[in-house]
Amino acid sequence: MREIQVPLPKAFSMIGEYVLNTNFQEIFNQEELDLERLEKLVKEVKEGSFEIDKEMVSYETSKKINVLMDRLSENPKNNSLMEKNSAILSMESDLDLNLNLWKAQNSYFSIGKELYEEMSKKAKEGNEDAKTWIKNFNELGKQLNVKIQ
Repeated sequence: MREIQVPLPKAFSMIGEYVLNTNFQEIFNQEELDLERLEKLVKEVKEGSFEIDKEMVSYETSKKINVLMDRLSENPKNNSLMEKNSAILSMESDLDLNLNLWKAQNSYFSIGKELYEEMSKKAKEGNEDAKTWIKNFNELGKQLNVKIQ
């Protein structure tokens, strides 16, 4: 129907919205985040004529980001966790959500105060892992709206 530019009947729209909202909840409540599935859902919302429950999706997204940032606080040199948070924030910005990020921002700031100088020094000395960490950390900071320097 989308291809021939015919609007979905309201009944189909409601079912689609319910399924999308349920899928968002499932993704964010799983232990391991399925980024590929999340990307597909975000794409479906952007391309479709579906209205998601922004309050619920904002809440679930914020909760997942905070959980991942707590994990990052426990293992602050984990580039994979930083990349996951960045990926979530990047995708979710497409949905115009109202995220509650103060806890994640505080975690980010604490990690930066603890490690940024050390990792920056190692990066300048040529350490590739440190260079990747600095790049990922700075990207995450932009998305969280937090500056360390």
